Amino acid sequence: MNHRQTLLSFRVRHIPMILAGISISFSLGCRSALPTHPRMSGDDSIQVIADRLASVRTIQSSAAVDLDQSGGSSVRLDAAFVGEWPGTFRLRAWKLSRAVFDVTLRDDELWLLAPEEQTEEQAADLLRVAQGIRRACVLLSPEFYESALVDEERTTQNRLVIMGRIEGEPIRCVIDRETLTPRRFETTDVSRDHSLSIELRDYHMIDGIAWPRTWAILHPRGSVTIRLREIELQGELPPRAFDPPRRATRSP
Repeated sequence: MNHRQTLLSFRVRHIPMILAGISISFSLGCRSALPTHPRMSGDDSIQVIADRLASVRTIQSSAAVDLDQSGGSSVRLDAAFVGEWPGTFRLRAWKLSRAVFDVTLRDDELWLLAPEEQTEEQAADLLRVAQGIRRACVLLSPEFYESALVDEERTTQNRLVIMGRIEGEPIRCVIDRETLTPRRFETTDVSRDHSLSIELRDYHMIDGIAWPRTWAILHPRGSVTIRLREIELQGELPPRAFDPPRRATRSP
């Protein structure tokens, strides 16, 4: 076998190894996008998450909002989101330059602007969306974690499971132990008609803080997925950013 044939044979034999190496490097590259943490106790892990979220003062971003119904219908909206942590936010969504809904939480009051022409079913769905966004924002503030307890039975080597409460309702939270990022929240009583599950995905480092760019809110009749874009943390917010629209009504 001449030198050229030998070289070709070497390359062919080692293609699987080369591809495996590329795959491993790509995987490690993805995982290294977020800081990792040494293994620590559940209580210490919870404190790290609470401290991280407590460092967030404001957030503002553009967004895409997908509303999906269990029957198969769906719509995508453009949106803008602003928040002042903890406990204040506004999400305004529109289609073809026309506002579809506007959700504002301030002073612990939820205000909702919805289309004037809608069925009772549609109104109920938009209220679920508003309540789901409200809950997602609560779960991205430190208060939930400061009173949460570790669920030792469900905790594993790769995931930390904690139990906390929102407005008296027990909530289970699943956390990735390597990056200490909350990934899923769910009610413990799934039989309840108004139960909500929330998934936090697509974490990126933004201004030194691990932050989820995708929020998926799942309810019995469908889901709403919020994809944040061009996120800015700790910036100055526009004046009167949290003034609800004039026609908005206060929701329960």
